[in-house]
Order: sequence, then structure tokens, then C-alpha cells
Amino acid sequence: MRLINCTTLQLEEFFGSNIPRYAVLSHTWGDDEVTFVDLPLDSPTTKAKAGYQKIEFTCQQALCNGLNFAWVDTCCIDKRSSSELSEAINSMFSWYRNARHCYAYLSDVLQNGMGEEFCASRWFTRGWTLQELLAPSNVTFYNRQWEELGQKSKHAALLSWITGIDANALMETSKIVPKKSDTFGAYCVAKKMSWASKRETTRTEDMAYCLLGIFDINMPLLYGEGDRAFRRLQEEIIRRVDDDSILAWGLDLAMEDPSGHTPEVASQHLTRPEDFQEVLADSPKDFANCGSLEYAAGSTAPLTLTSVGLTIELPLIPVHDRLLNGPFQKRWIGLLSCSVGDSRYLLGLLICSIYRDAQQDKRTARITRAMFSRPTGSYSTILLGPGSALSASVDTLTITGFFKTQKKEAFHQYSLDIVFADPGKVLDSNFQIAHAKSWISWEYRAIIHNKDPIWDQEVRVLTVIRPHQFYAIIVEICIKLLGWPEDPTLTIFVHTGYKRVMLRRGDNFSDEERHNFCYLLLGDMVENHHDYIELQDSEGKMRKIVVSLRSTMVYQREVFQLRVDSASTDDEETEFALM
Repeated sequence: MRLINCTTLQLEEFFGSNIPRYAVLSHTWGDDEVTFVDLPLDSPTTKAKAGYQKIEFTCQQALCNGLNFAWVDTCCIDKRSSSELSEAINSMFSWYRNARHCYAYLSDVLQNGMGEEFCASRWFTRGWTLQELLAPSNVTFYNRQWEELGQKSKHAALLSWITGIDANALMETSKIVPKKSDTFGAYCVAKKMSWASKRETTRTEDMAYCLLGIFDINMPLLYGEGDRAFRRLQEEIIRRVDDDSILAWGLDLAMEDPSGHTPEVASQHLTRPEDFQEVLADSPKDFANCGSLEYAAGSTAPLTLTSVGLTIELPLIPVHDRLLNGPFQKRWIGLLSCSVGDSRYLLGLLICSIYRDAQQDKRTARITRAMFSRPTGSYSTILLGPGSALSASVDTLTITGFFKTQKKEAFHQYSLDIVFADPGKVLDSNFQIAHAKSWISWEYRAIIHNKDPIWDQEVRVLTVIRPHQFYAIIVEICIKLLGWPEDPTLTIFVHTGYKRVMLRRGDNFSDEERHNFCYLLLGDMVENHHDYIELQDSEGKMRKIVVSLRSTMVYQREVFQLRVDSASTDDEETEFALM
């Protein structure tokens, strides 16, 4: 640790237990600061810099307080060395915490006292000054003329009002002797994140790095990684602390239901793939509404990070909505253990299975966060009354990321194949494909036509392209039965989301009829993998024409087998096995 000798203005280096008592400066950087490359401090060019007077006053005030050394971030760190910068940033919280005095210089405050100008100071909006306010025991504020404005310990209530930080947290460092490494361990992760939610840093990565000490985290600095720095910070927090409040970001305090039911707007948005979210927050701003959250009375189950996502044990409330019962039919609200102060409300996390895993058990299916939009912003956590817990069951699931971690997947064009079983084995006569169409089953108020499927007669495979892996496709296949009276035309409807099939006479249908078919395919059908109609064959006998379906997934490619069969109407117990 380099310190300025307040008498000689020379830098001296100390290690471990040999570090003397010292003071620190807290300030916001200006345009003409004195840096390490500008040393020595007593040179005329250095003294001419605007930032020199801050160093000069810090040293003078330290001597007045009986301290011979001072630390100022602008000139005591050689930022040309990435290793030194990384070590300094990882140590900075402890350096401020161990300082005997911290002088907070508010360069934009001209008035005396802690009035409106003080409350509006830029110092309260910067990311790095958060730890500089929290860590030291003794913080004294000064205006531009270096006139004393007041001390942190005597104005905790006002500072709490300005910053949103609990007044007790502002007093903690003054009370605790000896000081703990995790001084703020009594406060849940989401609350501490909220303290930084209205602050900014010049570099995106610093919004994460300035919080390292507050969460007692050490990690390497990688400038250039952007938002990834904040995700890395959250991952490190998860490895150290079992606190599910880290998932409470995107909290809408106005979205509540005292009865414990799921608010309708939240339920509706659980089926919109474009509204899916990452597991972890993008920035502290996502925790803006979490300032009132508290730890749960009991301990929470450990959170585990894997290559797939975040594994967690949660009480899950199933969300049922028949109208929205599309390919995302597995939807839940996961109850978090943290609470809103003394409120009776529980926090609910909106989650649902992604399309291709919708039929799997939630222990193996990939689950993602959902969100809903309101004029005030986008949210993914809501408040529920205690009655919601009555319908919850505890289970373990893995919440995976979405677009940002799976960009290749999200923008890939997905296809599915419908393989027709050999008709020579299942029908007394052949059939041919007359034409095929496909449309997207998403917003049921409109028919959204998709690209026409591609039919390969030689291998008898119909290939359907879908623009996005999370869209379910209705495939409409018109066939002609050859060798039957009048060569009847039939149409097969396949719902690729629910793996359901429907058979109808004719080949010309209106959009209104397609709407009705869609609702039928979404209905609670007892038999959903086959359907049939009755026709008279060339001998005048009534026979069943049956279509049946099965499917499998090979990586991102879905393969269906569609079989067209016939059976006597007398064979009521006939099973149409798919071999």
C-alpha cells in the first residue's frame, strides 16, 4: 500500500502489519487530477493541476488529526499496471475501512450546512463513493472551500434519506470493534444491491468492481467484459452466500395480490417467449425496488451454479390458464424466502419451461424467468399474500439463461421433419400429398402464416421451417386416398407443440375454421396422438381412416412420424401402434 507522507509529500510503500495510521480522501474525479505519472507531488507542473489542492488539503487535515500519512486514489495507484490496479480495487474497501479518518470532498457544494445543495451533490450518485461512505468509521464532509459540513455518525438519518441506505448500516462501521470482514452481512443481497441502484460509473465494469468490498468478494478485473462483470460478481456472491434474494431483482411492489392468487397481467405474460429473462440481473438498477427486503427467518437451501444454469429448491405454485395453455403450459411462481420488511407478503418469481422441454419433468426441463411490462418498467418478481403458500409444493429445479447466453440458439432457424410411414404397409391402397401449409400457433386472435413445408416424395418426408424454436407450428397436410370411391380428399392437422393430430374431410378451410381447429387441438382431448374419420370403401363397407403421431427430439431438430392407417369399424378395440 502506497501512502503519502504528509510532511514530505513523498510516496512511501508499506506492507501488512507495518502499515501506519492514515487518512483517506473520498471525492469525485475531475478533469485535471494528479495521477501517479505526475509525481513527484512537489514539482511545479504537478502543483499547477486543479486536483493538487485536494491532495494538499488531505495532507494538512491529516496532520491536524495527528496522522502522518494519507491515501488518495488518484496518485497512490499506478494504473498503468493491470495487476496493481486489480489488487488495489480488491483491497480498496478494507483500505477505507481501516482508515482513521475519511475526508469526503463535495466539490459541487458551495453552501455551508447539509441543505438542498448537499443532498443533490454528485458525490451521492457515483458508484465508487458508495463504499467510501459505508466502509470508514469516521467520515467528515467538506464543501468546495474545505469547510466542514458534518459527520456521517451524526447525520445518519439524513444520509439514509439521500441514499436509500438503512440508517443502521451507516452506523454499523462505527459500532463494530473489531471490524468484521463482512461488515454488512446482516443485510440481504438484494437490499445491498439496491443501495447502488441509483449510482453510476464511467466504465460499465466498474459498476460491479465498486461493489466487491461490500459483498466481501475478491475477483480478477477484466476491463472490456462490459455487463459480464456484474454477472460474474453475482456468481461469486452465490458461491459464498445462500441468499435467494439475489433473484428478487425486477420486483414490482405495485403488483400484489393479498389473496395469494396470481395477478392476471403476470399470468398472461408467462407465455410470451420474447419476454423471457436471464437468471441474473444486468445491473444494480434491477434491484431498485428491493430496499425494503429482509433475510428470511430460516436458512435457505443452497443455490448451485452449473453449466446449464442455477439450481435451487423453491416452493412452486402452478399457474393455470386454459386460454393461454399453449406450448408453455408448465408455468409456476417460485416463492423466495426473503420478505418485504414486516409485511405479510411473499415474493414470487415468475418462471416457466421453455418450449421444447414443456413435456419434461421440472427437474430435467430447462426453466427460464419470465417478465411482464408496465408503463413504469419491466418486472419479473411480484408480491403474493400468504394464502399462495397453501398451493405450493417444494421442488428442485434449474433456472437457465435465455437470449444473452444462447444467442446462437435464439437466432438459428429451426426445422422439424414429418416422416410418413410406408403407406403400402398400412393401407389397402396408396395416398398422395396434394399440398401442405403451416401457420404459427401463438396469438390465437389471428392466423399467422408460415413458410410452406417442403415435401420430398422420394423419402416421404415433409420438412417445416419455423422462424423461432419457441413457436409452435400447426401443419396442415392435404392428402388424396387413391383407389377409394371418388378419391376422397382429407386434411391432417398436426400441432407440433402439443404433439396432437386431427383429421378432417375436405381441403379448403377458412381462417375461422382454422381458429376452431386450433382450440380443439389445445383442448383437453383424451386421445391426442391419433384421430379418425369413417369412409365407405370400394366394397361398400365402412372403414376407419386413422392418423397417428409420435415424435422425438434430436438436438435442436424435431422429428415426427405420421401414419395413415385403416381399420374396420367393427374393430372398436383396434390399437394403432406406431412402429
